This record gives sequence, C-alpha cells and structure tokens, in this order.
Amino acid sequence: MAGVAFFDVDKTILGVNSASLWVQRELRAGNMRRRDAARAAFWLGAYHLGYANIDELITEAVRSLKGKRERDVIDRTMDFYREEIAGAVRPAAQAAIDHH
Repeated sequence: MAGVAFFDVDKTILGVNSASLWVQRELRAGNMRRRDAARAAFWLGAYHLGYANIDELITEAVRSLKGKRERDVIDRTMDFYREEIAGAVRPAAQAAIDHH
C-alpha cells in the first residue's frame, strides 16, 4: 500500500528559514527595495506569530513578481537553491525523505 509523507521545510528539513534568506539575498542583489524587505519581514513575523496565513503570504509574494521576466525569476531561484539551500538540508531529514 502506498502512502503519503508530509514534511515541513523551514527549520525541519532545512536548518534555516528559506524565506528570510531569500529576502536578504534579494535585498543584497538589488532585486528588492528596503521598503519591500521591511514589508516582507512584517509578513513573515505576522505569520510566525500566528497573525497571517500562508495563503496571504503567497499572494503577497506572487504579487511582487508582477512585471518580472519568468526566466529571470527561475534563474535567481535556482541560483538561490544551489548557493544557499541545497547545503542546508539536515542529514537526518534527507534520510527520512529517502526512506519515504
């Protein structure tokens, strides 16, 4: 019988908070203004405190991509994964994923 396994990503599979790292990286690269980074920090803080839901966060994040070229977003995302996320996967989490 096949089953389904669900895993939390940030601070479970990864030893980091990927959203915070993304905002920091985008700010450093000049792809995000300080005002937008502060707004993202507000949303992330509200989410962590239970005052915002994930649907609102995703809607806000997607809205920020308006006018961006798809290829540019894909390239930035893949660079982010390779440079900052791939190495942050916890070994025990990888073993659990491999098991499932």
